[in-house]
Amino acid sequence: MNTHSPSVRLLFIVLLALNGSVPAFSQTSGSGAYNKLEEDNQPPPVLHTGVTYEAGTLPHVSSNWMMVTMQNTYTSAVVVATVVLPNGVHSSPAVTRVRNVGSNNFELRVQNPSGEQLVDYTVNYMVCEEGVYTIPDNGIRMEAVKVNSTETAGSGHWKLEERWYQNEYEHPVIIGQVMSENDPGWSVFWASSALKHNEPYEYGREFACGKHVGEDPVTSRNDETIGYMIFEESYGQIGNQAYYAKIGPEVVRGVEDESDGYIYPHPCMSAPGVALVSTVAMKGGNGGWPVVAGKLDPYTCAIRVSVDEDQVRDTERSHVNESVAYVVIGTSAPSKNDPLPDEAQPDPIVNVYPNPSGGSLYVRADNITGHANISIQSVNGSLVAEREAEMTGGLNAQFDLGHVPDGIYMVRIVHKGGVEVRRVVLER
Repeated sequence: MNTHSPSVRLLFIVLLALNGSVPAFSQTSGSGAYNKLEEDNQPPPVLHTGVTYEAGTLPHVSSNWMMVTMQNTYTSAVVVATVVLPNGVHSSPAVTRVRNVGSNNFELRVQNPSGEQLVDYTVNYMVCEEGVYTIPDNGIRMEAVKVNSTETAGSGHWKLEERWYQNEYEHPVIIGQVMSENDPGWSVFWASSALKHNEPYEYGREFACGKHVGEDPVTSRNDETIGYMIFEESYGQIGNQAYYAKIGPEVVRGVEDESDGYIYPHPCMSAPGVALVSTVAMKGGNGGWPVVAGKLDPYTCAIRVSVDEDQVRDTERSHVNESVAYVVIGTSAPSKNDPLPDEAQPDPIVNVYPNPSGGSLYVRADNITGHANISIQSVNGSLVAEREAEMTGGLNAQFDLGHVPDGIYMVRIVHKGGVEVRRVVLER
């Protein structure tokens, strides 16, 4: 059995996948802050937090079990893990498997649904003490829960296992993991509302989550322990760290459809650390699971996500559009003096004017097609304005920022081809 012990401490929640080694983060208490996504760029209040958690990235994960030693000691640890697919469609499908979760360690490996031996995969993970966390007491609205999964869903038999929220959420973001290996056959976490093709409802009291086996013709599995974490869709800070939890738009397709993945934006962070992604609805009848698609530069302010499928019944890995839950953490947002990479070589197809602006701002981008996310953020990562667009021959957008305080802001256009970032000054 291989051993691996993360060694570096950091602060807070779920985390953005980079190819290569990222040290573990851990926390038991400290300063906390929280903002819902729709709020303006006022800094969130500082609150006490007592969330015991840790997270990190493990390189060189294979089909063999490896021992992961945790930084903290837990009474009841909940573990969630995400595969970082090394080379898109050229890498074999893999799901994360976890077992023997103790007070200070657990075992982890990657598993190919067809039984192929895998080597040299990267896995992001998070561990949190099981419990319910609130903004007044902990600085964040979330919960970490373990349940027993007695049903097994899959192609043609999408059985739902009803669960109940222990907090009240306006926009729940759910990530999860099969935390045991009572059955050697593969299975993977999934969640939905009371209908398998819908995301968990806003203001709802119940949802569904459990395990599925995709198109595997062997549909029965032993009961397994499921661990899941639920966040309010939000961004927040703990100390000088930032996190972002969201359900992304329904644009993510299979690794065979776009090997580089589909872009999901997040508030700009000077050094994102890790991301975890999970299924929160199943539009595709064949089943699948989301993976992080490789390393991103922190200044892209986005992660790339794909949906992978098993190859037990057939070899194709194409998949219909899905929404994916994702949670990202990183160090503090770039300061107003930090240079942006594209300022040295500005892209002439993107124009933001007038700059400086007195409140009305125009964004023009030529030769960009397909789905795009246009957002304006303050230098601390707060979302000021955002819109989605389907572009056929370019973009012309106007933003009314009369309510936004003077200062320096970043305009981002996230599209299939990449991310364009421009800096704008508001002054009156």
